[in-house]
Amino acid sequence: MRDRTGHAARRRTAAVAALLLVTAGLAVGSGTASASAFCGASGLALPGERNHQIDARTSTWGSPGYEQYYRVHNGGPAAVAVAVRGYDAANKETWSGVPLGAGGSDVTLLVPWGNNSAPPAIRVTNLDPARGASVNFACSS
Repeated sequence: MRDRTGHAARRRTAAVAALLLVTAGLAVGSGTASASAFCGASGLALPGERNHQIDARTSTWGSPGYEQYYRVHNGGPAAVAVAVRGYDAANKETWSGVPLGAGGSDVTLLVPWGNNSAPPAIRVTNLDPARGASVNFACSS
């Protein structure tokens, strides 16, 4: 759509260029190809829910030998089992699972990531048939 001055296309191009520069600055400025400062997410697992997947808001760009860090926190009253996304030596997706106690429990994991670009993610299984669980995670490179 053109405005009265006919410069709408130039303004859109400038806005896209500015967004690309900001994105590149986040990725390059950290010393790795990951905007890890924004990595993580939160979600709710309903009572008895199995394998509820919560994806990070950004992707991590790995490299051969890279390992992804996760810190998972259970803020809800229910005990849960948590699995975190990783990748094996053949770059095949894997899920590493651990039990996580009731509200206030934390676990820290380091899993192989390899040469992949994908959003870190967790899968939550709520072990309580009556209460929900609020789970969040942070990830960094």
